[in-house]
Amino acid sequence: MKNSLHYSKIKICSRIGPVSLYIIISIFVVLPLYKDKKLLSQNSFECTHGVVYQEVLDGGVLGLFKTIIDVDGNDVEYNVLYAEKNIKKGDLVKVTYLPNSMYAIVELN
Repeated sequence: MKNSLHYSKIKICSRIGPVSLYIIISIFVVLPLYKDKKLLSQNSFECTHGVVYQEVLDGGVLGLFKTIIDVDGNDVEYNVLYAEKNIKKGDLVKVTYLPNSMYAIVELN
């Protein structure tokens, strides 16, 4: 394997791959949560009301799932941490969320 023509490329990719994955995770997951840290410590969340555009379903990675809610004519996608049962498309809901990470709790209004 060490005598292979592609050995140096494989060695470089095996080192760059994990580093680039770490950077991507940091940018898209950790950074938004870090920006929301001040709001979390103050128990200060943003609330809005909207109409469910996509039915709220359980599932997803680590129990998280996404749903789309129409807020003032704009479709907003939230990472739902908790949702009341029996929320259907077209229902009026209250969404309590963190503005940077978009993690939300969806309740019937």
